[in-house]
Amino acid sequence: MRQITTTTKAEAAYAELRARILDGSMAPGTSLEQSTIAQDYGISTTPVREALRRLESEQLVVVKAHHGPRVAELSTSELHNLFAVRLELDPLAASLAAVEATPAQVGAIRGIIERRVDTAAEQVAANRQFHRSIYQACANPVLVQVLDSLWNRCDRYRFLLLASEHSLDLDEVEHHKMVEAMESRNAEQMRGLVAAHVQRSYANLAELAEEYTSAQARRTAGDRISAATAPAR
Repeated sequence: MRQITTTTKAEAAYAELRARILDGSMAPGTSLEQSTIAQDYGISTTPVREALRRLESEQLVVVKAHHGPRVAELSTSELHNLFAVRLELDPLAASLAAVEATPAQVGAIRGIIERRVDTAAEQVAANRQFHRSIYQACANPVLVQVLDSLWNRCDRYRFLLLASEHSLDLDEVEHHKMVEAMESRNAEQMRGLVAAHVQRSYANLAELAEEYTSAQARRTAGDRISAATAPAR
């Protein structure tokens, strides 16, 4: 762990914990012991408590009776709910961006897809930057804020790909078509391209989430059987 020395301690603790949850280095279900985190970061428990409250409000951390805070588990129902909203809002933001984006913004977006990426982690980061640059250009800060939250929660599922045998399947052809639609100011084409892209991403992540939650259920059942059959001491 590295000590936190930037911004306020609560803000820095929040940013650090949030980044680790989103990139998967803090796995779903991980216990978040406030005193341990405070010691690791070289701060008191008060800013850690504030950070965990913020993360709980974003549904990245859960607190249940008789249990301390934990990293929120992944679930297929959450993924379905997230994409039900994204399938409406991503295409809307993209169609607005096709009209509202400045030439400089469009040029920057093209630069993202032309930049070389090598590792799976770099691909995930580049994919997020590409799509975020599109919806940030929609000129609607409320829509940007909502999509930021939705994408953050979806990225928890996307990072499972890094530890799986699945391909990230980032379609460069689709990304290039999106940039071309923005360059031609074709809002309807942009809406259709993004809708199809999000739908495909949804299908891929839903399959992975099903596998993950099924494996988790099997492990939990196995632990219960082991505990029930263990000899008494």
